[in-house]
Amino acid sequence: MNIIDKIIAYESGDMSDAEKVYLFSELIRNNLAFTMQGHYGRTANMLIQAGILMRDGDIDEMRAIEYGIEI
Repeated sequence: MNIIDKIIAYESGDMSDAEKVYLFSELIRNNLAFTMQGHYGRTANMLIQAGILMRDGDIDEMRAIEYGIEI
């Protein structure tokens, strides 16, 4: 699935929490999260502040599990 298909699935509500984390990881890594509409930047920041994602897009799997997200 390419990034556009993933964004469509996200906006349609057709993603699990884990898939959302992977999507935002990819958006951060590709420098897209903070150039798209505000929701994407805010959500990326929320995931970073929660410690689930790092600023470079790496995923902290243990932290995700603490939030009930099975990675």
